[in-house]
Amino acid sequence: FLQFCQAEPRNLLLQGVQLQRRVEIVMEEHSLVWEQAIIDKDSLFDARKIIDILGENTQLLSTECSQDIALIVQSLIEIEKGAVKGNVSLTDFDREVILPMLDSAGRIGPALLKGHVYFAGHFSECKSVDFAVEGRTRRFRGEYFRIAVDVAFQDNTVNGSCARTGLEYTFGVCLPEGCSSADLLGVLKPESGDPIARNPVCKVQRTNDNMPPIDAGFYVTVTIMGVIAVISIAAGAIDYFFCETAQKAGITNALPWRLFMAFSLSANMASIFDVSGAYKDGQISPIHCIRFFSMSWVVLGHFVSIYITVAANPSDIIKMGKDFLSEFIMNAYFAVDSFFFMSGLLLTFIWFKNYHKNPHGTNSPTSWVMFYIHRIIRLSPPFYMMVAFTTWVYQHLFIDRPINIMPFILEDYCSETWWIELLYVHNWWKTDKPV
Repeated sequence: FLQFCQAEPRNLLLQGVQLQRRVEIVMEEHSLVWEQAIIDKDSLFDARKIIDILGENTQLLSTECSQDIALIVQSLIEIEKGAVKGNVSLTDFDREVILPMLDSAGRIGPALLKGHVYFAGHFSECKSVDFAVEGRTRRFRGEYFRIAVDVAFQDNTVNGSCARTGLEYTFGVCLPEGCSSADLLGVLKPESGDPIARNPVCKVQRTNDNMPPIDAGFYVTVTIMGVIAVISIAAGAIDYFFCETAQKAGITNALPWRLFMAFSLSANMASIFDVSGAYKDGQISPIHCIRFFSMSWVVLGHFVSIYITVAANPSDIIKMGKDFLSEFIMNAYFAVDSFFFMSGLLLTFIWFKNYHKNPHGTNSPTSWVMFYIHRIIRLSPPFYMMVAFTTWVYQHLFIDRPINIMPFILEDYCSETWWIELLYVHNWWKTDKPV
């Protein structure tokens, strides 16, 4: 379901391989640039160059950002002066701010020729920067930014630069919390006019830039889920500790008690993990084997699809795709089909069992109407909760995490089309938007 809510349906495994193939093609087109980058890595655009450019143009930054950048630049100047004299004396600000900020920035690493174009840096080290600056009430805090640079390191003013979306060379950089993405873009890549300093920056993203605001849907969904959780825990505790007392009191057959016990966490968990009935007559035992291998296949596919996005040698994945055994990975999305098969098989199996017992009643119009009503009633509660959770809660799980910078995490149509999902008409209505 999460896949359908994203901006476009995607087979992450195949897309990952296709992306790495495009990176390989771009590297071949700009081989001289990449060879120069390997020979002289100081020629690449990095965090220190960004700080230098911002320090030279503090007048274009917001007040808080310019103040913080000025502190960083001044501190770096003092450190460099000491290094020239051979007597570096670090202040508390240097140790608690400058060093962690520089250390947490993404550095150019190995395997550039293997398509390694993503250098994340260290998010938590950057966010740990929190220093009380003498003479002002506002504390100096670090904030994580991600900078995307043209894959051929061309200036962003050159025609054709930054045109290959998703193929940028990307690195993380730690800058002051007082700075925003707009501050950096105003200097590095303004919407109108040329940048003050020539640079290859294509995109600047700050953590939480794309996070949607918390709205009423979030609170309603969390409240409903919270109430269900509380009832489940309470029913489970009562069921576990007072079951015998309830039986002696003769209330276990009462409708209110049975409805309450339907939420029992202990009883439901015991039922889920109970395998004693797996070999009873009337069971299709191979289903359990199919379910196990299908779940393992799903986990494997998701693991590899995430690995592709952060691998330091992504071009080797293309070679891996030519291996016969990798077919299990490249076609892991078919693992979901086995669940469709099992669902249809079990439904048909149960229907025919009832048909043999009562052919006329099972195949009557009333029975078929009730068949669909029963399916809708059975499926709707968990499906509706999944729709609500995905639409209003899921994205907020990534707040203050660098993964919310990734576009496929937050770009979706669910906020527009959730009601279409609830009505079960998403296969016929607004099919131009993959809900």
